[in-house]
Amino acid sequence: MAYNEQRQNLDRYARALSILCFSGESIYRAALENRPIRRAWYRSILETRMKKPIKDAESLKRELEGFSSTGYRNSFDHWTRILSSSSEAERARYMQSLPEGQELTTELLCIHHYLSRLPAGGIAALDYAWGSCLCQAGLALRYLTREEHDAYLLHFALSAQRAYANWSEYVIGYAAGLQYMNRDFSFSYTQEHKVVLTQLLTSRHSPFQKVSWNLKLG
Repeated sequence: MAYNEQRQNLDRYARALSILCFSGESIYRAALENRPIRRAWYRSILETRMKKPIKDAESLKRELEGFSSTGYRNSFDHWTRILSSSSEAERARYMQSLPEGQELTTELLCIHHYLSRLPAGGIAALDYAWGSCLCQAGLALRYLTREEHDAYLLHFALSAQRAYANWSEYVIGYAAGLQYMNRDFSFSYTQEHKVVLTQLLTSRHSPFQKVSWNLKLG
């Protein structure tokens, strides 16, 4: 594959991977229609939607390394293995014994809800979506060189392809991951965003329809 073609494929795949991170109708439309995303939106993402504001290359790379190595999937998978090793009755007793209001309790309630309901990749889609989004922000704001951007992005893209079989599985993993990250007890993300998610998975204008899940990237 020619170098330019490989880079174009990677950029298209990145746009599709990260579209779930977008919020707001105008931003969503820009992503869906493949229009350029303004630098101001990327700056807002880095400074307001991360646990700690990202304002330079060093803090961005630190966040990218986190999503790459552990992200949210590490703790989710750890407790999934522990809960899965117990019988249903044992899990029920354990869940009832947890103290209310503690951070771990809220996380375990979410994990317990999704036991045996997720694709093999679990919630890794959340890490790969946000890792991809931060790569694009970093390039737009000149926190990353094009070479650094491509290296991080290729890692997230190939990891996603290994973890899931298609875009539908990826969306399921992301939705569960977002609820885990936000400690959302309502489990309502899919229902509240049903129209948007349906558009993403079925509209001929959607990146998910224009980009093959198994697109050759390298």
